[in-house]
Amino acid sequence: MSKLNAIARYELLMAWRRRSLPILWLLLLVGSIFFTTLVANSSRPTADADQADVVESTLAAADLPEWAQGIDMLVVEHTVGLFSVVITGMVFFMVGVTLLMGEVIPLDRQFKVRELLDTLPISRATYLVGKLLGAWIGVLLGILIGGALCVVAIRLILGIYDLRVFAVMWLVMLTPMALVAAALSVLAGSFFGSRRTAVLVGLLVLPFVMTLAMVAVPTLGGIGALIEPIYALVVQMEPSAATNTLIGQRIEDTLLVFAGVVLAAWTVVWGWMRVRSAR
Repeated sequence: MSKLNAIARYELLMAWRRRSLPILWLLLLVGSIFFTTLVANSSRPTADADQADVVESTLAAADLPEWAQGIDMLVVEHTVGLFSVVITGMVFFMVGVTLLMGEVIPLDRQFKVRELLDTLPISRATYLVGKLLGAWIGVLLGILIGGALCVVAIRLILGIYDLRVFAVMWLVMLTPMALVAAALSVLAGSFFGSRRTAVLVGLLVLPFVMTLAMVAVPTLGGIGALIEPIYALVVQMEPSAATNTLIGQRIEDTLLVFAGVVLAAWTVVWGWMRVRSAR
C-alpha cells in the first residue's frame, strides 16, 4: 500500500509541476462560467422588484399535480439552465483530460523513470493502479475546487438556483465521465514511449470518450429528479415515484458499464505489459 501511495503522490506532484492539472482545472472553470453567462443573458430579466414579485410567487393551485405544487418557478428555471452548464463544463473537462492524461506513462519512459522503477520491487499491477490513482486524484480535486468556485460564480451571475440539484448534477454527471476519460487516456498512452505520440493517442481516444458521454448524459442528467420530482422533465420523463426508481436504476447500470470499461482496459494493458516483459 505504501508503494501504491508513493506512485500516486509522485504522479500528482509531477502533473502539477508540468502544469497539466492547473490547465485542466482552468478549462472546467472557464467553460462552466462562460456558459453560465450565456444562460443568464438568454433568460428573461428578473432584476426589477415589481416583476420579481409577479414571477416569484409559488405554485400552489389545487389543479396542479402534487409534484408542481409549492415550487418556485424562478428557481426551477435557473436550475434547469444549469443542466446545460454542467454538460458544457463536462465537455471542456473531458477533452482536456483525454488529451493531457495520455502522457502519464510515456513520460516515465521518455525520462528513464520507468527503468528506475523496474529495479525496485514494484509489480506492474501496482504501477498501473498507482498511476491511475494519481491521475484520478488530480481530476477529483479539479471537480471539487471547480465546483466550489462555480457555486459562488453561478449565484452571482445567474441568481437564485437549487444548490442541491446543481451539486448532485455536478458530481454525478461530471465525476464518472472524467474518471473514465482519465483512465482510458492513461491506459491507451501506455502503449507508446513519447509525449508526442501520447497526445495523438488522446485524439484517437477522444471520440470514444465523447460517445460514452453523450450516451450517458440523458441517464445521469435525471439525477435532479431524486431531489425534486419536477427535474425529471429535464430528461423528458414524467415526475413520479416510478420514474425516480427507473432513473436510479439507469444511473446504477451506467456506472457499472463505466466500471466495466475501465476494468477491461486496465486488464488489456496489464496483460500486454506482462507479455512484453516476458519476451
